[in-house]
Amino acid sequence: MFKNITNNFKNRKIEQTIKDLDRALEIDPDDLIGLRNKGIVLVNLNKYEEAVKVIDRVLEIDPNDSEILLFKAIALESQGLDGEKFIPFYEKSMKINTNDYEMLCNIGFHITQMGGYENAIKYFDRVLSLEPNNPVATNGKHLAIRLQKLSSEESDRLVKKYSTESRI
Repeated sequence: MFKNITNNFKNRKIEQTIKDLDRALEIDPDDLIGLRNKGIVLVNLNKYEEAVKVIDRVLEIDPNDSEILLFKAIALESQGLDGEKFIPFYEKSMKINTNDYEMLCNIGFHITQMGGYENAIKYFDRVLSLEPNNPVATNGKHLAIRLQKLSSEESDRLVKKYSTESRI
């Protein structure tokens, strides 16, 4: 069955992949690999609420799965929730996988959006201490410094502009 799931996923038969995963999970509802894969596929299908339910089940079994914590953060963020709802999952994932540059930059950008410029700079500095030429961290740090110096009206305008663009 898992061979079919893998082949369907590789061939972009995503809906069939979900059906196959559901059949596999009927046989073994605690199958961690099946649950993880279903949660990740649902995030990629923009089915965030359903993804969070599956991801929560994964986290019941393995609360320290840094990749699943990251996908939960992405799913919650993509629902338009406030940063207080999803940033803790980025942070927990980061504590488990401390050198994940993408995650550190994502946290920095989210904190920048919430106006926590000094804390955001710390996240970008962490990446730059590990990879001094990282362009995403460099740009994020410059943005946070620039916003820190602007009036609140100007910084709100820039945050809105950058929050609609893909960062990483």
